[in-house]
Amino acid sequence: MADVINEGDEQKPQLGQSVERASANALSRGLLSDALYPVISRNLRVGPVGTDEARNIPAHLLTQPMFIVGYDRVSANWLQSNVDVLEEKRAVGLVVNVDTAQQMERLLELTDRRLALTPMSGDQLAKAINLKHYPVFIDRSGVVR
Repeated sequence: MADVINEGDEQKPQLGQSVERASANALSRGLLSDALYPVISRNLRVGPVGTDEARNIPAHLLTQPMFIVGYDRVSANWLQSNVDVLEEKRAVGLVVNVDTAQQMERLLELTDRRLALTPMSGDQLAKAINLKHYPVFIDRSGVVR
């Protein structure tokens, strides 16, 4: 049987012991933890999605409808205008440009917390599906501009 690393270390947390208050607060805030921000996507920017963008996305990459937004006026207006459809389709939202947990909280409030929003750099996704702009909705039938 292998020895436990640092078995006698009294500094390491034990099950049942409370963790530091700041850590507990960060954990309880989940996706609103300040440690996750800023989220920056250098390859994506606000603007109309061109006809040459996000074409021929392999269906296996889209197990669920998704949408991409940022923290900006265009995305906020788009979210408010489309919240019912996005909820109906059970679309998952990626927030690809957001500076703070407070901004993320504001986006959640704009949708009355009806949508799943996740902060995530969209650079790799943008490259994989040839996307340069947002906001956008994508499902198996393609891109809705």
